[in-house]
Amino acid sequence: MLGSESFNAFWVKWRSGFVLALRSLWLHKLRSVLSVLGIIIGTGAVIVLMAFGKGSMEDALEDIRRQGTTNVIVRSMKPTENTEGKPKWVQNYGLTWDDYDRCKMIETVVGTVPMRIFPQEVRRLDKKSKDARVVATTEDYAKIHRFEMAVGRFLVDGEDQLDEGDDQRFRTVVVLGARVAEELFPFEQPVGQSVVLNKEQYLVVGVIKDRVPFGTSAGGAAAEDINKDVYIPIRTCRVRFGERVLYQQGGSRTAEQVELHQIVLTVADIDLVRSTGDVVRNLLERYHNKKDWDVAVPLDR
Repeated sequence: MLGSESFNAFWVKWRSGFVLALRSLWLHKLRSVLSVLGIIIGTGAVIVLMAFGKGSMEDALEDIRRQGTTNVIVRSMKPTENTEGKPKWVQNYGLTWDDYDRCKMIETVVGTVPMRIFPQEVRRLDKKSKDARVVATTEDYAKIHRFEMAVGRFLVDGEDQLDEGDDQRFRTVVVLGARVAEELFPFEQPVGQSVVLNKEQYLVVGVIKDRVPFGTSAGGAAAEDINKDVYIPIRTCRVRFGERVLYQQGGSRTAEQVELHQIVLTVADIDLVRSTGDVVRNLLERYHNKKDWDVAVPLDR
């Protein structure tokens, strides 16, 4: 009996309070609407900020994955001062083939990819791609970078002793980035046709699908558009371009002599990546008398 009376008293109080609340909301409609609107906007803002934060984190993780969680990237860096007695218009700096050979000897390294990277106009008949870049490398570039071919093939290694690969045969073949292919072959199939690099004819063997550029370069600058890159065998580059690349800017002329612009090292285990990066830094400090290199570990980004 007492329990029933207590429940009835509770019900009366609850109903009275509920009715009073409804009356208060009805009497103050604007304040009620603004309060509800504030709650909705505040909750929505928190959800949006969390979504942006998660999206940015996913972009960063994807950038790391594309560069390789088990990779160490070594780059040539132009020194701020000219410490040598050469003319100022010739800039001699950066990584060498000896550095490449030393890096290959590190026990934890299971793969190496050398690269030379420099701006170069690409022509095809009356069409030009003035801000393209030549990336001279080997077939192993495709093993460490995540990309798909739109048509054709990438640089290839020889399948047997009777059929040596592009690099071994010094072939004048080229693989085009997506934007270069669009500029030079807007309504045509590029594969099987020729483009001109440094007054030489190169046979187009493939086109890479459009790719998202990496986040930033080693110096923190915005990334170059990798879809404007063209890829040739690195031995062909040494024969056709030599070790010195000339640049013409307005009325001035500059040149750089860089054996290798970048070396990508693949490490056997993700737990050994940072220690391998330290080993590479120690090697470069020992054999370089100036800071003309940089070591980046995508895993640390």
